[in-house]
Amino acid sequence: EYSACKSIVIHIMDCNYAESEAIRTVNSAEIELSFRKIKTLFNDSASHNQIKACIYEMLDKIMKDKEMNISRSRFSDAFDYFDNNFSDPAFSVETAVESLHLSQSSLRRAFTSHLGLSPIQYLTQLRMKRAVELLMNSELSIKEISVLCGYDDEKYFSRVFKNRYGYAPSCFLRKRSE
Repeated sequence: EYSACKSIVIHIMDCNYAESEAIRTVNSAEIELSFRKIKTLFNDSASHNQIKACIYEMLDKIMKDKEMNISRSRFSDAFDYFDNNFSDPAFSVETAVESLHLSQSSLRRAFTSHLGLSPIQYLTQLRMKRAVELLMNSELSIKEISVLCGYDDEKYFSRVFKNRYGYAPSCFLRKRSE
């Protein structure tokens, strides 16, 4: 169940539960998106394997979210710089390198060793997380959202979004209007 208190309860059959586990996430919008996908699969009577795959995908997102929070403390300046500038269409890894006074290779090593992502992958992740939040919680158009997420080109934004989530951002607009 997903409710206003932002809790997800998953009960897996044939498990012995000694206690429940509360996992706090920073990336609640993506977790909610995964949960909705699982709920849709249940409603569409999808196979158990499809549902399990989505649950594992959601749990993987939760674990990566936790790992990312731990890694952030070591390179907080670089992460903060990305977090504060990702919505600027002129922002790039090159501008980050110049502002942070790092070489491109040391920035890449820091990101890949602590997050398993390149700086450009992290930038795309930040932009897509923000896009999901805006699509779910605002009445903005896709063009407006693409600009707020650092994309000048709405078509490119839609292509990146579809590659990441498997469907176009316009699917959100139809659901919002229903």
